Amino acid sequence: MKRLIVSLLLTMLPLAAQTSSLQGVVTDAQGAVVPAAAITVTNTETNTPRSSLTDESGKYSLLQMPPGSYKMQVQAPGFSVFTSEIRLQINTPTTLNVKLELGQTTETVNVTAEAVAINTQDATVGNPFTELQIKAIPLQTRNVVELLSVQPGVSSTGQVLGARPDQNNVVLDGADVNDNQGADGFKAVLPIPLDSVQEFRTTIAGQGADLGHSAGGQVSIVTKGGSNAFHGSLYEYNRNTLFEANDWFNNRAGVARPALVRNQYGGSIGGPILKNRLFFFYNWEGRKDRSATPKTATVPSESFKTGVVNVLLKSGQTVTMNSAAIAQVDPLHLGANPFILGLMKQYPVGNNPLGASDKGLNFNQLLFNAPNVLNNHAQVAKLDYNLDSAGKHTLMVRGTLNGASSP
Repeated sequence: MKRLIVSLLLTMLPLAAQTSSLQGVVTDAQGAVVPAAAITVTNTETNTPRSSLTDESGKYSLLQMPPGSYKMQVQAPGFSVFTSEIRLQINTPTTLNVKLELGQTTETVNVTAEAVAINTQDATVGNPFTELQIKAIPLQTRNVVELLSVQPGVSSTGQVLGARPDQNNVVLDGADVNDNQGADGFKAVLPIPLDSVQEFRTTIAGQGADLGHSAGGQVSIVTKGGSNAFHGSLYEYNRNTLFEANDWFNNRAGVARPALVRNQYGGSIGGPILKNRLFFFYNWEGRKDRSATPKTATVPSESFKTGVVNVLLKSGQTVTMNSAAIAQVDPLHLGANPFILGLMKQYPVGNNPLGASDKGLNFNQLLFNAPNVLNNHAQVAKLDYNLDSAGKHTLMVRGTLNGASSP
């Protein structure tokens, strides 16, 4: 049996909730503001520039900047050219104040400047994660939305500051991908392979109007894009029974540890189709589980299979009724039904009488490892097109193809 789910996102509008911003003040060596200074910020991967001028108070502001690495250049008559490299992160306003040195415009001053990491633009509380940080944090099933669980105020089942798990809001490239049927608050309705994620941001409090319509945590995810240089990855992650401990209840009942064989593997590639203008990215990931999960079932006790019934009296005394005694209290004096007794004898022997609903009087509990087999895969593709050389108008097409099949 095969199942396919296809999603397509097409946008020509800037996605405010998935971008960043850069602002600051330009001054000279004495601290006087420098108006009309030319600010140019260029994406180092796609060579897409954004430009602005400082106002009369020396302030500049670049809004709705896609997350990524940038080279910043500041020019003004009578001053050396200021250059610096910065990184903008998703939903994180960044402040970088610039101090220009006197000199000729043919002179360049490279500065290792640190942008202010403290968000002074809004009241949101949360953390952004870069691609390297995302890969460095261990995730059981490489589910990137689970990074919400490392934030303060988030419970193990997804409640954020007391809000219900289904009140969390997951946004992928500007589109809601909430799993409204989810029970733990850490899932999206679409598969999001970890290697397809460029930036990730969690917000647990202080949400603005641009961060969704829910009272819980806000999760913003940005898919990788191509660049002027080809880049890619090949990977496989394995979890194995050899490195797993047995369940405590299984140990008590003498049941072997459940199998845990999980393989997640895939590859990605991105690069240019038309240099500086058109870029692509593609990621394929498969997952195969050959595991087992501890389960419990109620089965008849060995004495009950022979037609013997144990009755607990109010006095605390247990009375055993054999077939003859049961026939006496039966109005028809038929006693135990041989056909039913035959069916009960087909049940396996229980291994946990204390866990039974009647404390082992007539029923037992069977602990066993039920097979848990999974075969699925996900494909993510993305195209980015700069409609103009200045990068002011862009077209992005993103699609997800999800498939699952029975073993």
